Amino acid sequence: MIILFVFSACSPTGSDVTVTPYNLGNDTQDTDVSPYASENITLIKIEVPSSTTIQSLSMFARRYTGTSATAVRMAVYTNSTSGYADTLVVGSTVQTILTGAMQLLTFDVVDTEIPAGTYWVGLNADVDVTVSSDQSLSAKDVCYEYNVSTGTAWPENINPSRSTSNENNLNIYMTVAD
Repeated sequence: MIILFVFSACSPTGSDVTVTPYNLGNDTQDTDVSPYASENITLIKIEVPSSTTIQSLSMFARRYTGTSATAVRMAVYTNSTSGYADTLVVGSTVQTILTGAMQLLTFDVVDTEIPAGTYWVGLNADVDVTVSSDQSLSAKDVCYEYNVSTGTAWPENINPSRSTSNENNLNIYMTVAD
């Protein structure tokens, strides 16, 4: 006697489900640039309208000074009750910028589900970097955490050293999928 089992994987509706990723933040490279200091975490506020999954983090950046390669990474933090960056959600590993030419840097992260709300997306570099920004748009809220090396783990919690609502709209964004 031969028993044959046939298994089939189907979606609940009987058809394949296509998930289309989209970007939240400022995902267009602009001609304006803003320099940011080394060994700091610079974070901009991004609103997430509905629950989603973070797939990657991106920015348009280039090396600002010197001839050496630049180590850079990106992360997402929650919003505190006082309206500033607070707890680490997800962080990337370090990438190296080898040139002084503006380039799109995309950082893979562990797929991370987040609810709707306010988040802070930012960068950390070992030397000064220049980030593309749209200076024609309204100013954005920005937080800074000073003295954080790219060679250390992302801080689980931060208490921003400085914050302002008068910064340029940096070309920083996260790619998500519902």
